[in-house]
Amino acid sequence: MATHGFTLDEGEEIIKRIDKHWIDLAALASAAGVMVFMALAISYGFGRYRDLFPPLLTGWMVSVLVGVFIVVAGLILAIGLWVYRRNYVLITNHHLIQVEQRGLFHSQVDQVSLGRIQDVSGVRPGILATLLGYGTVTIQSAGEQRQFILTTVPDPQPLADYVLELHEKFVREHPGSGGE
Repeated sequence: MATHGFTLDEGEEIIKRIDKHWIDLAALASAAGVMVFMALAISYGFGRYRDLFPPLLTGWMVSVLVGVFIVVAGLILAIGLWVYRRNYVLITNHHLIQVEQRGLFHSQVDQVSLGRIQDVSGVRPGILATLLGYGTVTIQSAGEQRQFILTTVPDPQPLADYVLELHEKFVREHPGSGGE
């Protein structure tokens, strides 16, 4: 089965999908909100205090400006949501697969066999992460593969524990596998 740049092996099944924490959308939503607020402020200000605006600024110009602000806010939000939804981690019965969308035109897929996992840790860095329940999971693997760093994932420590449990189960079921 082919999905977003990777293919599952024969007999491989998706166990769990982990999406990023909603905090990743906060900055984009704030930027879009500011744009809409500015559009409303300009519209209100022009309607209420038209005599304070330059005489060359006409009603249709203000309408176009307000429209541009709203369209840009919508684009920011739509692109942000699209990128957000394409950043996730899949846990299968054989692999851990990280799909990262780094902007509109750059995506990367990394995977590690559950048998090659050596160490997993989960941390909540800071007060905001602790209060909102998100953090970072770091997965060390055997071989030349780099470590997997999963940022802004919900409940990082339970996820780290779960990945370790799956690793131990995989090693029991596939003795001497050492990875694929």
